[in-house]
Amino acid sequence: MKEDFNIYIYPSDSDVPAPQRVVLCADDYTQGLYHGRPWRVARSPRGKPYFPDVPQVHFSISHSGAYWLCAFGAQPVGIDLQIHQVGRLAQIARRFFNEEEDRYLAKGDYRDFFAVWTAKESYVKFTGKGIGDGFGDFRVADAAGLKTQLDDACLCRLPFLRDYSLCLCAAQVGVVRMVYQE
Repeated sequence: MKEDFNIYIYPSDSDVPAPQRVVLCADDYTQGLYHGRPWRVARSPRGKPYFPDVPQVHFSISHSGAYWLCAFGAQPVGIDLQIHQVGRLAQIARRFFNEEEDRYLAKGDYRDFFAVWTAKESYVKFTGKGIGDGFGDFRVADAAGLKTQLDDACLCRLPFLRDYSLCLCAAQVGVVRMVYQE
């Protein structure tokens, strides 16, 4: 069954501190169902944040450039946002990606580098493995192009602003709502 997700987007320089943003977003996502209960955040051994008191609500956080965002859903989720920056993309790809991904990127002069990066990072956030645990052991691109499915997960690349890449990863993805905050 496809699941719906809300992505809450704040400017990075918002006056609302990040921990309070998570609480406000959780209250909005659950439509106040758990209002008054503490939205205590814990971390798995590999650093994935979760709500131990409300385990049926899942979330993932990312920030890059001028934006901070948090995805909420009723199933595990991973999200990543990256601003496009000039740099040594080929060297980074050879270090962190597998050979097939690097070959795919090299053919396009690394134009899709950030689409690959956000897909990989959203997947490790979804699984809870983290970036340091086999980031090159799975492929989100090959000679055929960018993948939209990876074993147990859907990679949903979402439109955002020019010069940004955004990817949400979950077992099944239905409607994705973008909720802009001040």
